[in-house]
Amino acid sequence: MPALRKGRCLSPILLALMLVAGLIALPPGGRLTANEPQARLHNVDIREFAFMPAELTIRLGDAIVWTNRDFAPHTATSAEGDWDTSEIAYGQSSRQTPTQLGVFDYICVFHPTMKARLIVTR
Repeated sequence: MPALRKGRCLSPILLALMLVAGLIALPPGGRLTANEPQARLHNVDIREFAFMPAELTIRLGDAIVWTNRDFAPHTATSAEGDWDTSEIAYGQSSRQTPTQLGVFDYICVFHPTMKARLIVTR
């Protein structure tokens, strides 16, 4: 039986391992570009019957977490009725990820004087 040469045996194995490692590292969809920003998480506090910040600009794919710091229940509801967090009790949070670009004014359905704006960009 001929002796195996290390150089010839290791090269295909290393090549296969590098290929597998490269495929595992790719994000879903199989594309990896340096220009694609990572999705971010943004926080909006509800306190003293106000959304803080009152205006928030995010990128499509980012998520928002509304956290109620008031003793009264609140919602974050699109003025157009397109989306809604449902009731958020004291100390609770609700998370949403917008799926459309645009400018969205929103209110609390329990306290309609509470108003804010969400701007979703590319």
